[in-house]
Amino acid sequence: MKAGINNEKPFSLLTSVLWTPEDGFFLLDQHLQRLERSANYFGFAYSRPVIQQHLQQLTVSLSQPHKVRLTVDSVGHPAGEAVPLVLTDRPVQAVLAAEPVDAANPFLYHKTTNREIYDRALAARPGPPAVAEEVIMWNHQGEITEATIANVVVRRGAALYTPPVACGLLPGVFRAYLLAQGRIQERAITIPEFYAADQVFLINSVRRWRDCILVQRPAGS
Repeated sequence: MKAGINNEKPFSLLTSVLWTPEDGFFLLDQHLQRLERSANYFGFAYSRPVIQQHLQQLTVSLSQPHKVRLTVDSVGHPAGEAVPLVLTDRPVQAVLAAEPVDAANPFLYHKTTNREIYDRALAARPGPPAVAEEVIMWNHQGEITEATIANVVVRRGAALYTPPVACGLLPGVFRAYLLAQGRIQERAITIPEFYAADQVFLINSVRRWRDCILVQRPAGS
């Protein structure tokens, strides 16, 4: 376990993968590579063949798109569930987080079941949850980082930008895929720049691209 990691509360590594009957798992190799990097960082046991066998068992009888949620505990034991996926074109309604995240917190960079950072941001969001289902997070430098379950992409003209990982965010699998394709670029995005964007998207490897509507803006924005 890395120095500085609070190990009082056990946690598992986590990843969520899209499965469809036509294509199987989406970006599975990238998901497993990220899991292995996190396992190495936290000192967890990790066996790719064991995990792949478990995923195969989870999906052997599926016939429609599912979100497959996989966890791996400290001794390398995988557990998971497959949930039917209902896709929607409805934009995500979001607000800015009430307080900044600490970019030095390692749990921002690894997907785990320790989600205290994200749960706290959701609990503190302005207005009722029915109004804003998501929270856009930011760091002490006033830079946008991510949403609680997605990376952020903004459009300025024809260009698409996503915050660099160093700002304090999860290196999402779909984010990395889009960067490798040259479809998005990394660029620090300040809060004023975020509100001035022509369009905002939330992206992850399960739902891919989703439009985002900011339901609460600063006065004068």
